[in-house]
Amino acid sequence: MDNIQLTAEQELSFQQSLKREKKHSARIISFLGAALFICLTAINYLALPANEFSNILPTTLVTLFVLGTFYTLTYRNCFFKHYSLIGMATFLAVGLAICMMIALSTPGRYSHNVYYLALMLLIITTFSWSYMPRRLSILVTGILITTFTAIKIVMHNALNEELLILVVSVFFLIASASIVAMAQVLRDKYIFKNFLLQEQLQINLEEKAREAKHQKELANKDALTDLPNRRYITRTLDHAMHRAKEKNLDLVIMFLDLNGFKAVNDNYGHDAGDEILTEISNRLKTCIRTEDQLARIGGDEFLIGLLIKKSEADIPEKIREKIRSTVIQPVAFNEHLLKVGTSIGTASYPADGRNIEALIKLADENMYADKLSIKSNQKNEKAEKANAA
Repeated sequence: MDNIQLTAEQELSFQQSLKREKKHSARIISFLGAALFICLTAINYLALPANEFSNILPTTLVTLFVLGTFYTLTYRNCFFKHYSLIGMATFLAVGLAICMMIALSTPGRYSHNVYYLALMLLIITTFSWSYMPRRLSILVTGILITTFTAIKIVMHNALNEELLILVVSVFFLIASASIVAMAQVLRDKYIFKNFLLQEQLQINLEEKAREAKHQKELANKDALTDLPNRRYITRTLDHAMHRAKEKNLDLVIMFLDLNGFKAVNDNYGHDAGDEILTEISNRLKTCIRTEDQLARIGGDEFLIGLLIKKSEADIPEKIREKIRSTVIQPVAFNEHLLKVGTSIGTASYPADGRNIEALIKLADENMYADKLSIKSNQKNEKAEKANAA
């Protein structure tokens, strides 16, 4: 099969893919074979002398029993475990039964010729429909042709009377087996290639699915902090606003900006800035509830969405204070302790508006006002300290 080596996992998958075909073909073979022999029995009953029919009938019944057993075994767990052995035993038993019918029938009668054709069909089926290993198919075929030849020589004196007919008959049996064996090689080759193609298609589909998922994540997440980005949280907050309307809740939006972040970048480099953003992102996660929304919307700006009940009006302020006290804690970087603060602006639905973009803009404006207030307070504190000195 093009000398392609399968991995153990692929080989197992390949064998699993053949299971349905093996079971399906086994049932068809047993059903059609039984139907054929039932028809032959009916014809023999009408056409053969009573003594010849009675001689052939037991062998026919045994053949039907073998085919029925083969069909029944397809419903058992042992069928696939011992598939080759079961298949070989079935084809060999049916083939020997046909040879016995040839031995019992009178040469020259239609029944004798029909049994010969049945033997040829069985040999063809052994290679084409059985899915048995090739060496076992060859073994079964060899035994059946040898048995047929022995019967013709020993019981029908073919060497003395019909040597040419025997040679031609054996030639046709061998030729049929050879042709169908080659067809089996081609069939197995294309089944194998089809399996490899399906495997590759499956791999490609999985890779495309992973890539699509990755691209979706890239479109919705911030690469540095792994937080949702502005696009994603805007869509999420829009859904939250509809939920707030349905459940009579308030949607509070917090716009955060880091104070002193630019100085960190300028003095210690962008790696320090990235460390600040990553650490602050992790800290912000601890300041909000599991159902709250958090996103980095650009630079050192973050957005938080809170859905709260009317009775929980104090929650935003508690979270706000927790964020301030948590963010201001120093961040270790290369033996330095870096420190930033945060300015926070809020806006809420429905009190401040009914459009997410408008609410975010208002929260941004309130954040800027908070930043100015913080700077003013810091200047006043410095002035008071200077006057005290």
